Amino acid sequence: MTPDFPESQIQSYVNQYISTRIFGRRRILLHPIIISPDDEHYLGWDTGFDLPWLPLRHNTNHGCNLFIQYKRAKQITSDKGAEWRAWQEAYYKFKFFYSKKDSATNLQYEDFTQYDQMRALASEGYLSLYISNSTLERAVLLRGDPTNPLKYCG
Repeated sequence: MTPDFPESQIQSYVNQYISTRIFGRRRILLHPIIISPDDEHYLGWDTGFDLPWLPLRHNTNHGCNLFIQYKRAKQITSDKGAEWRAWQEAYYKFKFFYSKKDSATNLQYEDFTQYDQMRALASEGYLSLYISNSTLERAVLLRGDPTNPLKYCG
């Protein structure tokens, strides 16, 4: 059985990791900014940090310049997956939208507000990361791999 974790557990661990790493390297105690689920939907992120050594500050996003969206991923391991033909190997599937119902027409639609907001932040030059229950491997975190996006955190 593969271990699985809720988003909040992943968020707690990664936020603690970032804060501890920054304190260890820079002796700066930073606290994550965690917003409400309603704000998350409209702003696009779960956790924000204000890294004082980065030049950008976002006026309408709590002054943060690092934005993190936590997403659970499901690993697809067989040819029954919709994208198997393209990958020809196991892959991870993320849900980037919310199913909503239009009150006027009563029809279902897919709302990508969260994804669009994160993409907009990234296009403005802000650090915008998606972190999943399958994204960060312990070995990558421990060895300080240069491909690790958390390298900016200290």
